[in-house]
Amino acid sequence: MKRTIIYIFFVFLVGVGIYCLNIYSGKSTNEIKYDNSNEVLNLTEVHKCVMQDLDNCKKRSNKLKFEDIIPYCPDVKTVSDIHYSLPDYYKEIKSEKDMLSVQIPFIEKLLGAKMTELNFLHFQSGYDELIKQGKYKDFLEFMSDDKENENREPQWLAYLEQDEKHLQYAEIVNPLFKSVVFNRGKCYELNYENRMKEQDGLTMLTQPRFVCEKVAEYYVYGNQGELDKTWKISDGEISVKDGVQFAEEYLENLLELDGESEDVKLKVAYVEVYQISDTVFAFRYKMRRSIDEVLCQTLDAGSSVSSPSLNYDMIDAYQVETDTIDMYQGPTKIFRYTKTNQTDAILPLGKAIELLEKSLGDNSNYCVYGVELGYLNTYVDSMTQEEGNATVCWYFNCVNEQDNALTEFYVNARTGDIKTYTRYSG
Repeated sequence: MKRTIIYIFFVFLVGVGIYCLNIYSGKSTNEIKYDNSNEVLNLTEVHKCVMQDLDNCKKRSNKLKFEDIIPYCPDVKTVSDIHYSLPDYYKEIKSEKDMLSVQIPFIEKLLGAKMTELNFLHFQSGYDELIKQGKYKDFLEFMSDDKENENREPQWLAYLEQDEKHLQYAEIVNPLFKSVVFNRGKCYELNYENRMKEQDGLTMLTQPRFVCEKVAEYYVYGNQGELDKTWKISDGEISVKDGVQFAEEYLENLLELDGESEDVKLKVAYVEVYQISDTVFAFRYKMRRSIDEVLCQTLDAGSSVSSPSLNYDMIDAYQVETDTIDMYQGPTKIFRYTKTNQTDAILPLGKAIELLEKSLGDNSNYCVYGVELGYLNTYVDSMTQEEGNATVCWYFNCVNEQDNALTEFYVNARTGDIKTYTRYSG
């Protein structure tokens, strides 16, 4: 059992690493400073004019070709710079006994059922060694040792129940409740034949994207008519639009925790459709957090003044039944931050596009697949990556038509400064 536990955890870490590598492999190509010369507009006007700005730029832009998109620009009164950090302890709980009393019910909530205590996995506690020493016979006995648990610091906790056709897994990634993973096993069950065909070990991750064909992809802020398309999942049909709404509302309730930030929400940005069997499909929701409705592009780690790397605020969730989310991997709403430099005016989209166009070389041509107002890291603590600063930018998701490189431009919505990141697939 121990070997299986270690393998599962190792494969999970490998999968996270592969996921991050697939998301990003590239470099920062330049940073351009700009004096905005009082060209900012009130945020209400910025929101009202966003589509008109885009339409005007489509007509006159020579280097940027815009697809059928709807820029994400929430109707907010103010925006701020963000300083974020993690609390030292979730709810100031400092004993393992008290933490277990919170962790176990939350894992049961994630999986939607009462769990068998013998199948809990306890990381970084020396629990396995204590079993070897004969001090405890199982986790149930370990957990009930009040004296020992009072003296230990809180640790990670997970649950695993698995055979060839059945899986239930959940993990609170650290005792801060910063992020969680759960898998209720429906995709795992339906995808049995595909998993058995794979021999590379990654099938243990059970995500359809590793072993199933992707048959469609939707950008939520793109062509709205496409989101009306319906797909057959295991127990009925659901449209992409309805799926997006369901996923956001369902996870909002499921991941509710004491001490969470009320103005932090989970937003679906992309929907991918995977074929699970001949007649059944699954939705993969690629999500981000938002703060006061402004999307978090890169937050919590990665991008800093000294390092050009990016770690996207991207969250995975899968749906294969009409009334539940089957899998989730991402943050909770436990997110401590403070707002600074609040403002009610930023550069409008039209000005951001104008500045971006001027910054491009004479022979540059980019196809723009998405435009969003979001937060970009300006600093991340290089040691812990648990503290940093972010500011509001106009984000342009582009493809370079010359070499097909995925290129992202961030135009600082306060100053007009431009940062460019190029991502190379593979």
